[in-house]
Amino acid sequence: MEIFLASNKTVLLAFESSHTRNEAFKKLLALPLPNLVDYNDSVKGSILRQSINQRWQEGYLSNFDYLTHLNKLAGRSFNDLMQYPVFPFILADYTSSKLDLSDPATFRNLSKPIAVQDETKVAKYQEKYAYMEHEYKNVEPSERMHHWTPYHYGSHYSNAGIVLHFLVRLMPYTTLFLDFQDQNFDIPDRTFHNMQTTWRLASSLSSSDVKEMIPELFYLPEFLMNDEGFAFGVRQDGQVVNDVHLPPWANNNARMFILKHREALESEYVSQHLHLWIDLIFGYRQTGQAAKQSINVFHPATYSGMNISSISDPVRREAVKQMVRTYGQTPSQLFTAPHPPRYAGSTNVLKINWSLLASANASVDVTLNRKLSNPVTGLNFSSRGEVEVTTGMNRCQLVLYWNQSLTMCDVTWLWCDSRVCISLMDDSLGLPARSSRRTLAQLCLPALSHGHQVTCCAATPHGDLLMGCTDGLLRLVAFGGSKHYLLKQQFNLSIGSCLPLAGHYRGITALAVSRAYGVCVTGDDRGHCILWDLNRFTFIRSLAEVASSVTCLTVSSSLGDVACGSCQSPGHKSFVTCWTINGHVVAQRPVSSQVLCLAYSSATEGVNVNVLAAGLREGLVRLFSSWDLSVIRDLRLMPSPASPITAVTFSNDSQALYAGDCDGNVRGWVVTSAGGL
Repeated sequence: MEIFLASNKTVLLAFESSHTRNEAFKKLLALPLPNLVDYNDSVKGSILRQSINQRWQEGYLSNFDYLTHLNKLAGRSFNDLMQYPVFPFILADYTSSKLDLSDPATFRNLSKPIAVQDETKVAKYQEKYAYMEHEYKNVEPSERMHHWTPYHYGSHYSNAGIVLHFLVRLMPYTTLFLDFQDQNFDIPDRTFHNMQTTWRLASSLSSSDVKEMIPELFYLPEFLMNDEGFAFGVRQDGQVVNDVHLPPWANNNARMFILKHREALESEYVSQHLHLWIDLIFGYRQTGQAAKQSINVFHPATYSGMNISSISDPVRREAVKQMVRTYGQTPSQLFTAPHPPRYAGSTNVLKINWSLLASANASVDVTLNRKLSNPVTGLNFSSRGEVEVTTGMNRCQLVLYWNQSLTMCDVTWLWCDSRVCISLMDDSLGLPARSSRRTLAQLCLPALSHGHQVTCCAATPHGDLLMGCTDGLLRLVAFGGSKHYLLKQQFNLSIGSCLPLAGHYRGITALAVSRAYGVCVTGDDRGHCILWDLNRFTFIRSLAEVASSVTCLTVSSSLGDVACGSCQSPGHKSFVTCWTINGHVVAQRPVSSQVLCLAYSSATEGVNVNVLAAGLREGLVRLFSSWDLSVIRDLRLMPSPASPITAVTFSNDSQALYAGDCDGNVRGWVVTSAGGL
């Protein structure tokens, strides 16, 4: 039984028997669970599955998201190597210098199992099945319970060995691999070392290697790199096994391989043929006569429904258990009829390619042009789809937990003392109500001494307050009683009391929170950036230092990348630096003007190329590609003389970009070029 928590964590519980599991499940459902979503519910679960299927057909769900949902519904879990999520091999081209996603020859045949991509292999597996079928029919009916029904493959496309084979370079999977292999790495020639070799073995060269892919091949470049320096040995051809050798079209860059691979997964060809692969793995061609005709029958012990505890012979029962551990498990069958294809030309997963602005033909429309009386210091997009503007220094708008709910609040602080004032927002305007603004709390931070002050504020996903201070401490304030269970139970913080998080030696100058990843990143005036876990309130890692003071930070909600603006002092050269969430430097680009604010677009990956918008002191908004920080285009907020850009944000659907400056100007843009919006 797997439990998915609101904090984005999962818990997998293993029981000695299905009876014990069912009893525990009943007791769990008897508890008050306001956020409960039960996939197995006969009514609600069925409606949910139909809804997911329909959303994918209509184009509202990406291929990656749909496959993730199907794996979850079929009982696959990242917490169980034997039932790990399975994704398809989608490409057949690992040799070209350029990946052509418009050419059908680039892709594998998704209507056939991976083992019979080569037509010459079909007869071999059919003959094997026919022979086993003949032998089984000749067994006395009373003895058949001791014999296996016929099958095409004695191995499987997903098992613990395959998962660890792919993830051997990544801890803690390295340790698990060594446990699996009697504390030894595999023979160098068998170690995962080359994408083309892996494809050729699975699709044609090997009769026992029929592996499909794992989700990490579409989002996690780090598992392709041997950052820990493990000694995997030397292959027979003299090549040292180190990083995975990638196709020429990836330029031997793991990040570029993952990004292009994800783009291939979302391509038109895959979208129009993915339902055929779903039929094989989750659907009607998984079992029965349809599976036989599709050359898609695996060892009987791998299918769900086998009750191992019912086998009376202890020797046979243990043998079957070991067989399942070795062979793997087939996902639960979700569909008993052909899966409907995606509607042709469905484009509801918005294609918002801001990188089109690099084209000479590209143009943008101004959708908003406002003038306020005070400098703009913050821009946010509310869940209602409205632009929320913050004006004035030492102020921000945050969603905090108050009166048993998440509430939009106005947070202000003073340099002259350690007080932080929190007021209710006027819901109708998205701005602090001047006449009826109600002060919810006034926090006094006695821990701030020797003239140290608050420099920046943000809210956690649970509605508590984060404050960066000049003494180098990040303070987590339990606000409104706190919605976060761990914060209340482990630290027992009352309203206004602080949990200090230490890591910086200098004053914190910027912080940013990622709700999607449950992390916070902070930067100080010496260029030191730290990533924090907001579920456990612990240090995760330091990011490679930049050579100057951090001026602003942001985290991509789609890729998890961390972007930083830094500058030694006004008038000096500035930099934009990007790291992956695992700390690898993606790129660093010099900027002629100080970077004052940053924001990522958050459109669906694979379907779109997201951008990083940087607000510059010289009055420009510079757009960078999220892939490699290549410059796309500059947008000017106002004619010369321009004022410094102090705030940037994207709309919730990433269709529009908004910017504000220190003169109170606010402007919004959308792409209008051919091929754009």
